[in-house]
Amino acid sequence: MAKLTLNVEALVSQDLTKRLLFQQAISQNNSACVLALNDIYLAEAKKLLQGKALFVDDYPNDFFLDHKILNDTAKRNALARAYIVSFNSIREVKLAPVFISGMLLLLDQISLAKKVTVFDVLTQWQQSDDEQILHEINHMNVEGLNKTQTDILMAIIQSLGVDRMQSFRSLLKKFWRIHAKYATGGKFHSPTDWIGKNQLVIIPASKADVNSYARLVFNFALENRMVTLIDSDVPQKAYLPFIADLKSTMYISSTKKLQVSNLAYQASKLNMSIQSFDAELFTNWLGRYYPALIGDYSLRDFERVFAEFKLAGYLNAFISVEDNTLILIRIDENNQLVKQKFSLKPILEQLDKAIPAKVTKQDGSQDIMAQLQNVLKNQSDLQTLILNKLQEIEQEFNAHNQQQLTPAKLPDIMSDSEVINDEFEKALARQRERKE
Repeated sequence: MAKLTLNVEALVSQDLTKRLLFQQAISQNNSACVLALNDIYLAEAKKLLQGKALFVDDYPNDFFLDHKILNDTAKRNALARAYIVSFNSIREVKLAPVFISGMLLLLDQISLAKKVTVFDVLTQWQQSDDEQILHEINHMNVEGLNKTQTDILMAIIQSLGVDRMQSFRSLLKKFWRIHAKYATGGKFHSPTDWIGKNQLVIIPASKADVNSYARLVFNFALENRMVTLIDSDVPQKAYLPFIADLKSTMYISSTKKLQVSNLAYQASKLNMSIQSFDAELFTNWLGRYYPALIGDYSLRDFERVFAEFKLAGYLNAFISVEDNTLILIRIDENNQLVKQKFSLKPILEQLDKAIPAKVTKQDGSQDIMAQLQNVLKNQSDLQTLILNKLQEIEQEFNAHNQQQLTPAKLPDIMSDSEVINDEFEKALARQRERKE
Protein backbone atom coordinates (compact mmCIF):
# COMPACT_ATOMS: atom_id res chain seq x y z
CA MET A 1 0.00 0.00 0.00
CA ALA A 2 1.42 3.36 -1.04
CA LYS A 3 2.03 5.73 1.86
CA LEU A 4 4.12 8.84 2.47
CA THR A 5 5.36 9.52 6.00
CA LEU A 6 6.81 12.97 6.61
CA ASN A 7 9.13 13.65 9.54
CA VAL A 8 9.77 17.21 10.68
CA GLU A 9 12.84 16.51 12.78
CA ALA A 10 14.72 18.66 15.29
CA LEU A 11 17.00 21.25 13.71
CA VAL A 12 19.91 19.80 15.71
CA SER A 13 19.73 16.13 16.69
CA GLN A 14 21.51 14.67 19.72
CA ASP A 15 22.96 11.83 17.62
CA LEU A 16 21.98 9.50 14.79
CA THR A 17 20.14 7.05 17.05
CA LYS A 18 17.82 9.87 18.14
CA ARG A 19 16.77 10.60 14.56
CA LEU A 20 13.35 9.24 13.65
CA LEU A 21 14.32 8.53 10.02
CA PHE A 22 17.15 6.27 11.18
CA GLN A 23 14.86 4.40 13.57
CA GLN A 24 12.36 3.92 10.75
CA ALA A 25 15.09 2.56 8.47
CA ILE A 26 16.45 -0.06 10.87
CA SER A 27 12.94 -1.26 11.70
CA GLN A 28 12.20 -2.32 8.10
CA ASN A 29 12.63 -6.06 8.63
CA ASN A 30 10.09 -7.37 6.13
CA SER A 31 11.42 -5.86 2.92
CA ALA A 32 14.57 -4.51 1.36
CA CYS A 33 14.84 -0.73 1.57
CA VAL A 34 17.11 2.11 0.52
CA LEU A 35 18.08 4.99 2.81
CA ALA A 36 19.55 8.21 1.37
CA LEU A 37 21.28 9.49 4.51
CA ASN A 38 22.81 12.93 5.04
CA ASP A 39 26.58 12.61 4.59
CA ILE A 40 27.33 14.02 8.05
CA TYR A 41 25.86 10.88 9.63
CA LEU A 42 27.51 8.24 7.40
CA ALA A 43 30.54 7.56 9.60
CA GLU A 44 28.33 7.14 12.64
CA ALA A 45 25.98 4.86 10.74
CA LYS A 46 28.85 2.61 9.64
CA LYS A 47 29.91 2.14 13.27
CA LEU A 48 26.38 1.40 14.42
CA LEU A 49 25.41 -0.93 11.57
CA GLN A 50 28.50 -3.08 11.00
CA GLY A 51 27.33 -6.14 9.07
CA LYS A 52 23.69 -5.03 9.25
CA ALA A 53 23.52 -2.72 6.23
CA LEU A 54 25.11 -2.33 2.79
CA PHE A 55 26.82 1.01 2.15
CA VAL A 56 26.92 1.52 -1.61
CA ASP A 57 30.19 3.45 -1.69
CA ASP A 58 32.03 0.73 0.27
CA TYR A 59 30.25 -2.44 -0.87
CA PRO A 60 32.49 -4.61 -3.12
CA ASN A 61 29.68 -6.26 -5.10
CA ASP A 62 27.50 -5.03 -7.93
CA PHE A 63 23.78 -4.63 -7.21
CA PHE A 64 22.00 -5.28 -10.51
CA LEU A 65 23.64 -7.51 -13.16
CA ASP A 66 22.09 -10.68 -11.79
CA HIS A 67 19.63 -13.19 -13.24
CA LYS A 68 17.12 -12.72 -10.37
CA ILE A 69 16.74 -9.08 -11.31
CA LEU A 70 17.15 -9.20 -15.08
CA ASN A 71 14.76 -12.14 -15.51
CA ASP A 72 12.04 -10.38 -13.49
CA THR A 73 10.03 -8.14 -15.83
CA ALA A 74 9.02 -5.55 -13.21
CA LYS A 75 12.53 -5.24 -11.75
CA ARG A 76 14.17 -5.17 -15.19
CA ASN A 77 11.80 -2.43 -16.40
CA ALA A 78 12.45 -0.44 -13.22
CA LEU A 79 16.20 -0.79 -13.75
CA ALA A 80 15.92 0.39 -17.35
CA ARG A 81 14.07 3.53 -16.26
CA ALA A 82 16.56 4.07 -13.42
CA TYR A 83 19.50 3.99 -15.86
CA ILE A 84 17.86 6.74 -17.93
CA VAL A 85 17.06 8.95 -14.93
CA SER A 86 20.44 8.44 -13.26
CA PHE A 87 22.95 8.99 -16.07
CA ASN A 88 23.14 11.76 -18.65
CA SER A 89 25.22 9.45 -20.84
CA ILE A 90 22.38 6.92 -21.04
CA ARG A 91 19.77 9.58 -21.82
CA GLU A 92 21.93 10.92 -24.63
CA VAL A 93 21.73 7.59 -26.47
CA LYS A 94 17.97 8.21 -26.74
CA LEU A 95 16.89 4.58 -26.78
CA ALA A 96 13.47 3.88 -25.30
CA PRO A 97 13.15 2.33 -21.81
CA VAL A 98 11.41 -0.73 -23.24
CA PHE A 99 14.32 -1.30 -25.63
CA ILE A 100 16.87 -0.93 -22.81
CA SER A 101 14.86 -3.42 -20.74
CA GLY A 102 14.90 -5.85 -23.64
CA MET A 103 18.63 -5.35 -24.07
CA LEU A 104 19.17 -6.26 -20.39
CA LEU A 105 17.15 -9.43 -20.92
CA LEU A 106 19.22 -10.19 -24.01
CA LEU A 107 22.48 -9.82 -22.06
CA ASP A 108 21.13 -12.07 -19.32
CA GLN A 109 20.15 -14.82 -21.77
CA ILE A 110 23.47 -14.67 -23.61
CA SER A 111 25.35 -14.92 -20.30
CA LEU A 112 23.31 -17.96 -19.23
CA ALA A 113 23.97 -19.69 -22.55
CA LYS A 114 27.72 -19.01 -22.33
CA LYS A 115 27.82 -19.69 -18.55
CA VAL A 116 29.54 -16.37 -17.81
CA THR A 117 28.48 -13.19 -16.03
CA VAL A 118 26.57 -10.40 -17.75
CA PHE A 119 29.61 -8.18 -17.26
CA ASP A 120 31.74 -10.79 -19.08
CA VAL A 121 29.37 -10.54 -22.06
CA LEU A 122 29.67 -6.74 -22.01
CA THR A 123 33.46 -7.04 -21.94
CA GLN A 124 33.57 -9.58 -24.78
CA TRP A 125 31.26 -7.50 -26.97
CA GLN A 126 33.49 -4.45 -26.47
CA GLN A 127 36.15 -6.41 -28.36
CA SER A 128 33.83 -7.89 -31.03
CA ASP A 129 32.82 -6.39 -34.36
CA ASP A 130 29.19 -5.80 -35.36
CA GLU A 131 28.93 -9.02 -37.38
CA GLN A 132 30.12 -11.16 -34.46
CA ILE A 133 27.63 -9.57 -32.05
CA LEU A 134 24.75 -9.93 -34.50
CA HIS A 135 25.69 -13.57 -35.14
CA GLU A 136 25.43 -14.34 -31.41
CA ILE A 137 22.13 -12.50 -31.12
CA ASN A 138 20.57 -14.11 -34.21
CA HIS A 139 21.54 -17.63 -33.10
CA MET A 140 20.38 -17.20 -29.51
CA ASN A 141 18.22 -20.01 -28.12
CA VAL A 142 14.90 -18.65 -26.79
CA GLU A 143 13.47 -22.00 -25.73
CA GLY A 144 12.09 -22.06 -22.22
CA LEU A 145 11.26 -18.36 -22.18
CA ASN A 146 7.72 -17.11 -21.75
CA LYS A 147 5.82 -15.44 -24.61
CA THR A 148 6.49 -11.89 -23.39
CA GLN A 149 10.23 -12.47 -23.09
CA THR A 150 10.37 -14.16 -26.49
CA ASP A 151 8.49 -11.30 -28.17
CA ILE A 152 10.87 -8.71 -26.69
CA LEU A 153 13.99 -10.60 -27.76
CA MET A 154 12.66 -11.20 -31.28
CA ALA A 155 11.80 -7.50 -31.55
CA ILE A 156 15.38 -6.57 -30.63
CA ILE A 157 16.76 -9.01 -33.21
CA GLN A 158 14.54 -7.51 -35.90
CA SER A 159 15.34 -3.91 -34.94
CA LEU A 160 19.13 -4.32 -35.20
CA GLY A 161 21.30 -4.65 -38.28
CA VAL A 162 24.80 -3.95 -39.53
CA ASP A 163 23.71 -0.41 -40.42
CA ARG A 164 21.90 0.11 -37.08
CA MET A 165 24.48 -0.74 -34.41
CA GLN A 166 25.95 2.60 -33.38
CA SER A 167 23.47 3.36 -30.58
CA PHE A 168 23.43 -0.26 -29.46
CA ARG A 169 27.20 -0.39 -29.16
CA SER A 170 27.26 3.00 -27.44
CA LEU A 171 24.83 1.71 -24.83
CA LEU A 172 26.92 -1.43 -24.30
CA LYS A 173 29.99 0.71 -23.66
CA LYS A 174 28.15 2.94 -21.18
CA PHE A 175 26.77 -0.09 -19.29
CA TRP A 176 30.29 -1.50 -19.11
CA ARG A 177 31.68 1.75 -17.66
CA ILE A 178 28.94 1.97 -15.02
CA HIS A 179 29.61 -1.54 -13.70
CA ALA A 180 33.37 -1.85 -14.35
CA LYS A 181 34.19 -0.69 -10.81
CA TYR A 182 33.00 -4.09 -9.55
CA ALA A 183 35.47 -6.04 -11.71
CA THR A 184 38.84 -6.41 -9.99
CA GLY A 185 41.62 -8.86 -10.70
CA GLY A 186 39.83 -10.03 -13.83
CA LYS A 187 36.79 -11.15 -11.83
CA PHE A 188 33.38 -9.53 -11.64
CA HIS A 189 31.85 -9.39 -8.16
CA SER A 190 28.27 -10.41 -8.87
CA PRO A 191 25.37 -9.17 -6.75
CA THR A 192 24.22 -10.92 -3.62
CA ASP A 193 20.46 -11.39 -3.23
CA TRP A 194 20.06 -8.10 -1.35
CA ILE A 195 16.40 -7.77 -2.29
CA GLY A 196 15.49 -11.34 -1.35
CA LYS A 197 17.36 -11.01 1.95
CA ASN A 198 15.45 -7.82 2.87
CA GLN A 199 18.64 -5.84 3.38
CA LEU A 200 19.02 -2.16 4.19
CA VAL A 201 21.08 -0.27 1.59
CA ILE A 202 22.48 3.17 2.44
CA ILE A 203 23.65 5.82 -0.02
CA PRO A 204 25.04 9.33 0.65
CA ALA A 205 22.32 11.97 0.26
CA SER A 206 24.81 14.08 -1.71
CA LYS A 207 24.87 11.46 -4.50
CA ALA A 208 21.13 10.98 -4.89
CA ASP A 209 20.93 13.66 -7.57
CA VAL A 210 24.30 13.47 -9.36
CA ASN A 211 25.54 11.03 -11.99
CA SER A 212 26.65 8.14 -9.81
CA TYR A 213 26.08 4.47 -9.05
CA ALA A 214 24.47 5.52 -5.75
CA ARG A 215 21.92 7.51 -7.74
CA LEU A 216 21.16 4.38 -9.78
CA VAL A 217 20.42 2.47 -6.57
CA PHE A 218 18.23 5.32 -5.30
CA ASN A 219 16.23 5.61 -8.53
CA PHE A 220 15.86 1.85 -8.84
CA ALA A 221 14.30 1.77 -5.37
CA LEU A 222 11.83 4.47 -6.38
CA GLU A 223 11.05 2.94 -9.77
CA ASN A 224 10.70 -0.56 -8.26
CA ARG A 225 8.32 0.77 -5.57
CA MET A 226 10.58 -0.30 -2.72
CA VAL A 227 10.55 1.22 0.74
CA THR A 228 12.62 4.38 0.33
CA LEU A 229 13.81 6.68 3.12
CA ILE A 230 14.97 10.17 2.13
CA ASP A 231 16.96 12.54 4.32
CA SER A 232 16.76 16.33 4.33
CA ASP A 233 19.81 16.98 2.11
CA VAL A 234 18.36 15.12 -0.88
CA PRO A 235 17.11 17.74 -3.39
CA GLN A 236 13.34 17.66 -3.74
CA LYS A 237 13.56 17.42 -7.53
CA ALA A 238 15.16 13.97 -7.12
CA TYR A 239 11.94 12.43 -5.84
CA LEU A 240 9.06 14.87 -6.39
CA PRO A 241 7.67 13.05 -9.49
CA PHE A 242 7.26 9.93 -7.34
CA ILE A 243 5.38 11.92 -4.69
CA ALA A 244 2.94 13.26 -7.25
CA ASP A 245 2.15 9.72 -8.39
CA LEU A 246 2.67 7.87 -5.11
CA LYS A 247 2.87 4.09 -5.59
CA SER A 248 5.26 3.00 -2.85
CA THR A 249 6.11 3.45 0.81
CA MET A 250 8.28 6.51 1.37
CA TYR A 251 9.68 8.24 4.45
CA ILE A 252 11.00 11.78 4.10
CA SER A 253 12.70 13.96 6.70
CA SER A 254 12.90 17.71 6.26
CA THR A 255 13.37 20.94 8.18
CA LYS A 256 12.62 23.39 5.34
CA LYS A 257 9.21 25.01 5.87
CA LEU A 258 8.18 25.52 2.22
CA GLN A 259 9.31 22.02 1.32
CA VAL A 260 7.49 20.55 4.31
CA SER A 261 4.28 22.41 3.41
CA ASN A 262 4.27 20.95 -0.10
CA LEU A 263 5.04 17.43 1.09
CA ALA A 264 2.51 17.54 3.93
CA TYR A 265 -0.27 17.78 1.38
CA GLN A 266 0.55 14.23 0.22
CA ALA A 267 1.70 12.82 3.58
CA SER A 268 -0.94 10.66 5.25
CA LYS A 269 1.41 10.44 8.26
CA LEU A 270 3.13 13.47 9.81
CA ASN A 271 5.59 13.14 12.71
CA MET A 272 6.57 16.57 14.02
CA SER A 273 9.44 17.09 16.44
CA ILE A 274 8.38 18.98 19.55
CA GLN A 275 11.74 20.78 19.44
CA SER A 276 10.87 22.21 16.01
CA PHE A 277 7.13 22.36 16.46
CA ASP A 278 5.14 24.45 13.95
CA ALA A 279 1.58 24.82 15.21
CA GLU A 280 0.26 26.38 11.99
CA LEU A 281 1.62 23.60 9.81
CA PHE A 282 0.43 20.84 12.13
CA THR A 283 -3.13 22.17 12.42
CA ASN A 284 -3.28 22.67 8.65
CA TRP A 285 -2.26 19.06 8.19
CA LEU A 286 -4.91 17.97 10.72
CA GLY A 287 -7.46 19.82 8.61
CA ARG A 288 -6.34 17.84 5.55
CA TYR A 289 -6.45 14.36 7.11
CA TYR A 290 -8.09 14.54 10.56
CA PRO A 291 -10.54 17.49 10.58
CA ALA A 292 -12.44 16.03 13.54
CA LEU A 293 -9.45 16.75 15.79
CA ILE A 294 -9.59 20.46 15.00
CA GLY A 295 -12.71 20.85 17.10
CA ASP A 296 -10.87 19.82 20.26
CA TYR A 297 -8.09 22.43 20.17
CA SER A 298 -7.26 25.88 18.86
CA LEU A 299 -4.09 26.97 17.12
CA ARG A 300 -3.20 28.90 20.26
CA ASP A 301 -3.55 25.73 22.37
CA PHE A 302 -0.82 24.00 20.37
CA GLU A 303 1.37 27.08 20.47
CA ARG A 304 1.07 27.46 24.25
CA VAL A 305 1.74 23.82 25.11
CA PHE A 306 4.97 23.52 23.16
CA ALA A 307 6.17 27.11 23.61
CA GLU A 308 5.61 27.50 27.34
CA PHE A 309 5.95 24.03 28.84
CA LYS A 310 9.36 22.68 29.88
CA LEU A 311 11.19 21.67 26.70
CA ALA A 312 13.32 19.05 28.49
CA GLY A 313 10.22 16.91 28.76
CA TYR A 314 9.99 16.73 24.98
CA LEU A 315 13.56 15.97 23.87
CA ASN A 316 13.60 13.27 21.15
CA ALA A 317 9.80 13.34 21.02
CA PHE A 318 7.36 13.75 18.14
CA ILE A 319 3.65 14.47 17.99
CA SER A 320 1.56 12.56 15.45
CA VAL A 321 -1.83 10.90 14.95
CA GLU A 322 -2.83 7.25 15.09
CA ASP A 323 -6.34 5.82 15.09
CA ASN A 324 -7.76 9.37 15.00
CA THR A 325 -6.00 10.21 18.27
CA LEU A 326 -3.02 12.44 19.03
CA ILE A 327 0.01 10.40 20.06
CA LEU A 328 3.46 11.18 21.40
CA ILE A 329 6.38 9.19 19.91
CA ARG A 330 9.56 9.09 21.98
CA ILE A 331 13.01 7.66 21.33
CA ASP A 332 13.94 6.47 24.82
CA GLU A 333 17.33 5.99 26.49
CA ASN A 334 17.59 2.51 24.96
CA ASN A 335 16.97 3.96 21.48
CA GLN A 336 13.57 2.29 21.25
CA LEU A 337 10.46 3.92 19.81
CA VAL A 338 7.75 4.33 22.46
CA LYS A 339 4.24 5.53 21.60
CA GLN A 340 1.52 6.81 23.92
CA LYS A 341 -1.76 8.64 23.60
CA PHE A 342 -1.43 12.36 24.14
CA SER A 343 -3.75 15.16 25.21
CA LEU A 344 -3.09 18.88 25.45
CA LYS A 345 -5.78 19.47 28.08
CA PRO A 346 -3.85 18.48 31.26
CA ILE A 347 -0.89 20.63 30.18
CA LEU A 348 -3.13 23.58 29.33
CA GLU A 349 -4.79 23.32 32.74
CA GLN A 350 -1.38 23.26 34.44
CA LEU A 351 -0.22 26.29 32.47
CA ASP A 352 -3.39 28.21 33.33
CA LYS A 353 -2.85 27.56 37.03
CA ALA A 354 0.87 28.34 36.99
CA ILE A 355 0.81 31.61 35.00
CA PRO A 356 -2.73 33.02 35.15
CA ALA A 357 -1.66 36.66 34.75
CA LYS A 358 1.56 36.34 32.74
CA VAL A 359 0.12 37.48 29.43
CA THR A 360 -1.19 40.74 30.90
CA LYS A 361 2.39 41.96 31.25
CA GLN A 362 3.04 41.81 27.53
CA ASP A 363 3.09 44.90 25.30
CA GLY A 364 0.41 46.22 22.96
CA SER A 365 0.46 43.02 20.89
CA GLN A 366 -1.64 41.44 23.69
CA ASP A 367 -4.81 43.02 22.26
CA ILE A 368 -4.07 41.53 18.84
CA MET A 369 -3.33 38.10 20.32
CA ALA A 370 -6.56 38.18 22.33
CA GLN A 371 -8.56 38.92 19.19
CA LEU A 372 -6.80 36.16 17.27
CA GLN A 373 -7.44 33.68 20.06
CA ASN A 374 -11.16 34.51 20.12
CA VAL A 375 -11.42 33.98 16.37
CA LEU A 376 -9.53 30.70 16.41
CA LYS A 377 -11.71 29.31 19.19
CA ASN A 378 -14.60 29.46 16.80
CA GLN A 379 -14.45 26.10 15.07
CA SER A 380 -16.00 27.18 11.78
CA ASP A 381 -13.56 30.09 11.43
CA LEU A 382 -10.60 27.82 12.16
CA GLN A 383 -11.72 25.31 9.56
CA THR A 384 -12.09 28.11 6.99
CA LEU A 385 -8.56 29.30 7.79
CA ILE A 386 -7.19 25.80 7.37
CA LEU A 387 -9.06 25.09 4.13
CA ASN A 388 -7.73 28.33 2.63
CA LYS A 389 -4.19 27.41 3.65
CA LEU A 390 -4.59 23.92 2.18
CA GLN A 391 -5.64 25.41 -1.15
CA GLU A 392 -2.49 27.55 -1.16
CA ILE A 393 -0.33 24.50 -0.39
CA GLU A 394 -2.03 22.46 -3.13
CA GLN A 395 -1.43 25.22 -5.68
CA GLU A 396 2.26 25.49 -4.69
CA PHE A 397 2.63 21.72 -4.86
CA ASN A 398 1.03 21.41 -8.30
CA ALA A 399 3.06 24.31 -9.70
CA HIS A 400 6.33 22.93 -8.33
CA ASN A 401 5.50 19.41 -9.49
CA GLN A 402 4.68 20.58 -13.01
CA GLN A 403 8.03 22.34 -13.17
CA GLN A 404 9.91 19.23 -12.07
CA LEU A 405 8.08 16.94 -14.49
CA THR A 406 8.91 19.04 -17.57
CA PRO A 407 11.88 17.28 -19.18
CA ALA A 408 14.71 19.13 -20.80
CA LYS A 409 15.13 18.67 -24.51
CA LEU A 410 18.11 16.49 -25.33
CA PRO A 411 20.36 17.00 -28.30
CA ASP A 412 19.99 14.58 -31.21
CA ILE A 413 23.31 12.82 -30.73
CA MET A 414 22.80 9.26 -32.02
CA SER A 415 21.54 9.25 -35.60
CA ASP A 416 20.29 5.67 -35.58
CA SER A 417 18.58 5.62 -32.15
CA GLU A 418 15.22 6.77 -33.53
CA VAL A 419 15.43 4.17 -36.27
CA ILE A 420 16.14 1.39 -33.74
CA ASN A 421 13.28 2.54 -31.51
CA ASP A 422 10.92 2.65 -34.49
CA GLU A 423 11.96 -0.79 -35.76
CA PHE A 424 11.66 -2.20 -32.25
CA GLU A 425 8.10 -0.89 -31.86
CA LYS A 426 7.14 -2.23 -35.30
CA ALA A 427 8.56 -5.65 -34.42
CA LEU A 428 6.62 -5.74 -31.16
CA ALA A 429 3.45 -4.77 -33.04
CA ARG A 430 4.00 -7.64 -35.50
CA GLN A 431 4.45 -10.01 -32.56
CA ARG A 432 1.13 -8.88 -31.09
CA GLU A 433 -0.65 -9.21 -34.45
CA ARG A 434 0.55 -12.81 -34.83
CA LYS A 435 -0.58 -13.52 -31.28
CA GLU A 436 -4.08 -12.23 -32.10
